[in-house]
Amino acid sequence: MITVLIVDDDRIILELCTLVLTETCGVNVLQAGDGNQAVDVADGHRGPIDLLLSDIVMGGGRNGIELAKILTRSRPEMKVILMSGFNHEGWVFDPGWHFIGKPFRPADLCSKIAEALGRPPLRKAGSTSSGPPGRAAA
Repeated sequence: MITVLIVDDDRIILELCTLVLTETCGVNVLQAGDGNQAVDVADGHRGPIDLLLSDIVMGGGRNGIELAKILTRSRPEMKVILMSGFNHEGWVFDPGWHFIGKPFRPADLCSKIAEALGRPPLRKAGSTSSGPPGRAAA
């Protein structure tokens, strides 16, 4: 099963995205509220982490870009999706990294994760809904 480390300093967005990832996309989730906590979570997780989904602008000493660089050094196979409600022009991403703008729909997040992992669309077994039409997840 796919494991995603989600990092956001907004607790509501963190919980909402976790719900989408587990219930709509059907993936395992590790959570962190900031970049420092994410490094600790990754260091303490012995299994693979397939993807980092991180907000870019966060408190806690590390932004999402710095965090992604740190984590992909020790886990080079890990894919990266950065997210933000701010315009991402001018931010420099490593090749192969992805971006999703907030707000996004649950189905869009699942599609972006599948794209980043080079897999067919993700959907939890038995799930037929991508969430309410027109409703944003984050």
